[in-house]
Amino acid sequence: MRCFATITISLLLSAVINASFAQTDHKELRIKHKKRNTSYIPFEMAHNLIIIPVMINDSDTLKFILDTGVTHTLLTDLNANDALTLQYSRKVDLFGLGKGDPIEALHSYGNELYMPGVYGNFHDLLVPLENVFFLSENLGKQVNGLMGYEVFNSFIVEIDYEKQKLALHDPNKYRGKLEKKKKKWLKRGSAVVIPLEIIRRKPYLSAAVTNNKGERTQTRLLVDSGASHALSLYSATNKTLEIPTPSFRSFLGMGLNGDIYGYTGKINSVELGDFSMPKPLVTFPDQEAVKEAINIGNRNGSLGSDVLRRFDVIIDYTGNQIIFKPNKDFNTEFTYNLSGIEIVTPFPGMPIFQIAEVREGSPGQEAGLLAGDQIMAINGSNIARYSMNNLIKLFHGKAGRKYRIYIHRNGEYFRTEFTLRDDLAQ
Repeated sequence: MRCFATITISLLLSAVINASFAQTDHKELRIKHKKRNTSYIPFEMAHNLIIIPVMINDSDTLKFILDTGVTHTLLTDLNANDALTLQYSRKVDLFGLGKGDPIEALHSYGNELYMPGVYGNFHDLLVPLENVFFLSENLGKQVNGLMGYEVFNSFIVEIDYEKQKLALHDPNKYRGKLEKKKKKWLKRGSAVVIPLEIIRRKPYLSAAVTNNKGERTQTRLLVDSGASHALSLYSATNKTLEIPTPSFRSFLGMGLNGDIYGYTGKINSVELGDFSMPKPLVTFPDQEAVKEAINIGNRNGSLGSDVLRRFDVIIDYTGNQIIFKPNKDFNTEFTYNLSGIEIVTPFPGMPIFQIAEVREGSPGQEAGLLAGDQIMAINGSNIARYSMNNLIKLFHGKAGRKYRIYIHRNGEYFRTEFTLRDDLAQ
């Protein structure tokens, strides 16, 4: 099992997925109660990602990542306790990021789908026959799949990251209220409206980035709510999108068709309309791994949830627009894992944490930690006291913090320690 680095899990989740069957664009989802115009859905968050409750046919409640980068609903993982009956299916090929061959999946159609206050039928599902996602292991909780286009094409989607709540609005009935809200926000200068273009079921916008030489470039980015990182830029698409100094090379994640490597660094700024965010963390995947993504949508990269979560966001496919209103997290610093070790949970929901990757030259590697090590305690506290989110916060902490780690490896126990270090400090 391979992990997905916290800042780059999106490289998998924003995979370019092309199935060998016709795509339909009819709106499959609708508000269940005819007298209501909006359904409100609470969500969980992990690695900056939105996780929503979903039921399919006769299933219990499942958990899906809400991902604008996914063109069809993907059912990736069912545990032994999950019961689900799928409608007629056939095999198709899926293509995505990475250098390998496509993987086989089942295409199931004619399914019923339920979310709080929302119902849909004739719903397509793709079920990969090989688990290349490992969502539950990487997020530390049971996650069953990803969904995106069907939700965003059916509703005006309002995301409140602070309250962790979605509002799904009927586009035909909410349009007037949205225009009034937009006018009010724009008059106050508290929001920006950016045109959105939908190409092959994916949303694209224009954003300005400024590199560390002060060169400002207008870029075309995929809006990717299923990306935990801030930005991913493709250096081959424009000479100003060069890999910055300092940066470090690392394993960025496993794409649908293979491993993805590249560089991580910080650039001077990214701008969404009038709102500028300094020193965003940026991944620069190797060109070979993203060549298909470059060709589709003529894009320069993707805008992920570490940017999106800093705003109240309204995504309006039918109106071809996206609205950003800064929230209390707008000015928070962009951080990354300063330890260099990536953690997975072999048994999601249980406090068992294993090291899956160790970045070369990182404090974790210098401390002698290896992939496969099981963490038993940190600073004298039993690992059972921690969740995946707790560990992420620890390793995204301030440079200079020291951690004593108690490890189990191949039947033996030992202690080591490392100090968090910012290898991107200038």
